[in-house]
Amino acid sequence: MCWQHKHLHLTWTVGLGGLFIWGIGIPALTYVLMAKEKERLDTQAAKIRFGFLYNGYKRENYYWEIVIMYRKIICLFIAVFLNEIGIIVQALVLLILLVVFMQLNNVMRPFGTRALNEVEDFSLITQIFTIYCGLFFISSADESSTDDSMNQFVMTKDQEMIFFVVIIFLNTYFIILWVVKFILAMKTMIRQN
Repeated sequence: MCWQHKHLHLTWTVGLGGLFIWGIGIPALTYVLMAKEKERLDTQAAKIRFGFLYNGYKRENYYWEIVIMYRKIICLFIAVFLNEIGIIVQALVLLILLVVFMQLNNVMRPFGTRALNEVEDFSLITQIFTIYCGLFFISSADESSTDDSMNQFVMTKDQEMIFFVVIIFLNTYFIILWVVKFILAMKTMIRQN
């Protein structure tokens, strides 16, 4: 049985152990190794070891990929370990997390080009609006519900369609934006080489 005796014990021991070793430990160790080399990140040896982690970022934000890794780990933690609290609480906590990371991205502007910063911003905006619109689906009661309380929220089929279209539009727009920015970046890179 999920979240019962043996499963709960395995989840906390193996799951948290794995989270600390692979989810927190490896990115932290990578950051420490990169920080030791931060003055030599332009050398061939450093590029071979860590280049895939810091290429595309401003020199002073060489560690930003690790920040993104931690954001994803926190999202997974929310999805797995806040499951019992409820899906609405998970979504609200995730919304706060994404807003904080969007603000961090806006303050730091970690990417080397404006285009990459814009793609990251719109990625976070798309995630925020997708979760926000999803909250309406989650919190809506069934139309056939017999509860007559004043606090009952019921979405009509038209309202559901509007939220669905918003989700589809934003995600489609993000994919198109990403493809266009990627093509433009590739053209620029080809011209420079």
